[in-house]
Amino acid sequence: AFRQGRTALFPTPVKRGPVKKVVLQASLIEKNGRFLLAKRNGARHFQSMWEFPQVSPGQLGLKTGSRRRLPVVRHAIMNRSITLQPLLFLHAGGRPAKRKNYVAYRWIRPDELKKFPTSSLNHKIAAKIISRQS
Repeated sequence: AFRQGRTALFPTPVKRGPVKKVVLQASLIEKNGRFLLAKRNGARHFQSMWEFPQVSPGQLGLKTGSRRRLPVVRHAIMNRSITLQPLLFLHAGGRPAKRKNYVAYRWIRPDELKKFPTSSLNHKIAAKIISRQS
């Protein structure tokens, strides 16, 4: 475009802001080989999408047994660099309570995640679960 004098036909590149580092935890709550998936409310980014809860099981009104860390998941989206620590819990009782940020819940097998609208970050988490089960 420069050699042909056509630079005015193309948009001026926009400078991106600095990369923001984000650290998250996800609660992978297992019950009879299924994991709890939560549907976000429609108020913010990723609205009405499904995800592994990013709050503790106790905040959902659930009782859990042992807790174990799974390998960290790294992900990038737009100007965010995300490091997520999945924590595996065994369900010991209770039903998940609706919260301000979660409006519905489902217990799924990791291979069922593809049936739900979700981000690729959750698919990376599911891959960690599946590799653990192999």
